[in-house]
Amino acid sequence: NLLFTNFPQTPYLEEALYLQGVNYLMTGDAERSRDTLDLLDKQFPQSRFQAQALRTSGDNAYALEDWAAASDAYRGFLADHPDVDGADEIGLRLATSHWELDQYAEAAEVLRTVADQTDSAERSFNARLLLARSLTRLGDTAAADALLGVLHEEAEVYTKQGNVLIAEAENLLAKGDADGAAGLLESMPQEWGARDVKAPAADILAGIYLRRGDL
Repeated sequence: NLLFTNFPQTPYLEEALYLQGVNYLMTGDAERSRDTLDLLDKQFPQSRFQAQALRTSGDNAYALEDWAAASDAYRGFLADHPDVDGADEIGLRLATSHWELDQYAEAAEVLRTVADQTDSAERSFNARLLLARSLTRLGDTAAADALLGVLHEEAEVYTKQGNVLIAEAENLLAKGDADGAAGLLESMPQEWGARDVKAPAADILAGIYLRRGDL
């Protein structure tokens, strides 16, 4: 900030804008990061930092849950840099953005690539778990079942038993077995109920109870 104030004509403005955009992202201020990177794009449209800025813009949008902007940025970055370090992590974020936009076919395509190419066992697990849920949404419950059978065995390693249970319940619902889904969630051990498990479990159960008339 002092550089911008005291030396507005600095020859390092291009690099400084990029670094400041990253700084804001790292300190949790995604909106100011996005504004700074927008300024970089306007003042230096041919900037040598545009590729890195595109990824950072994706991270900003992801943090702000602007899923459309995140998917556009990540997709553009990976198109230009498919072999970059961390491509699997970016791919998983891209797939998550597609998922949040209800673009399940697009999510599934990216997730298969991530699961096949990543060197991280945990990232492969997370990719396959979201892939199973995407397949359920696409109506391919048999393929989702096959994936979930394997994931069920691996879940304890990553303390994701509850997350797999949610996916299994969703798949049962897609097959018309509401009672089976309810039974699965009602018998879920208390220790599996992490924050990202409790809310979807409650949502699914509430919907089942409502349809039953169990007000």
